[in-house]
Amino acid sequence: MGWSVRRVAPSGEMVRYVETGCCPLCGARIRDKRAPIGASLTIKTASKIRLLEDTLRTAAARLAPPGTNVYITPSGAMQCVFCHGEWNVFRPSDVASPASHTVEQRQDEEVDLTGAKLADVTEEGQFDILIATESISAGSEGSGAKTTRSVRVSRTVRRTVEIDFSRAKRRDREGSLALVGTSVAKRRIQEELTKKFSISTQDELTLEESVGVEVLPLSAVELIISWKLRCLRGTAWLTTDQGEAVAVPYELPLRLTFDHHTRDLPVPG
Repeated sequence: MGWSVRRVAPSGEMVRYVETGCCPLCGARIRDKRAPIGASLTIKTASKIRLLEDTLRTAAARLAPPGTNVYITPSGAMQCVFCHGEWNVFRPSDVASPASHTVEQRQDEEVDLTGAKLADVTEEGQFDILIATESISAGSEGSGAKTTRSVRVSRTVRRTVEIDFSRAKRRDREGSLALVGTSVAKRRIQEELTKKFSISTQDELTLEESVGVEVLPLSAVELIISWKLRCLRGTAWLTTDQGEAVAVPYELPLRLTFDHHTRDLPVPG
């Protein structure tokens, strides 16, 4: 069955977020600088589903830059830091659907990467992924004055490099590929990333810090931690034995970060 993509338009929530800079669910301001919505989030007649997937993958990252109070979830949705509500970037019904006007299917062309050499590794930008949230309660401990409590927060995650051969493509040529020898190519890409960024692609990322929380007399607050993973997106360029250039997307976790905010907790009477 082929795929027909009539139009990809932003969801109503996404339009409100971009036009107002506020969360479309709770109304909190989560982005100070407004950005236009339109051509960058609209595609007319995509003949290849790969084009649609690339757009879905990058649109959220463009509209959730570092410093805003909105993140990208692992599923690709937008999530507000304050209410933790999620919304889609695009209208789900417009993304893709089986249709009578199908795209002509062509058999995947086989490309052997066993002897391919790594020609270059390029960087295309950084983005944040929200990986977890946690809440910690802090009370005044009966003090008659405002106090500042020190709360220790920490998290460890394994660094996993994503090398996406399913989205590999040849330079200046369309068509899906049936790749052979990907395990060898993956090892070469990982070795180059290790050398280029002076990291291990198999190690863990750990962050541990103290956060000061102000608590008023006879009250309690909840500290909400939003953990996120700062990642680098790029492309590894391979050259096959036949001289073909193949682009393979990768995503490399760089470091752990977090944002935090507090909310007052009800005090028992």
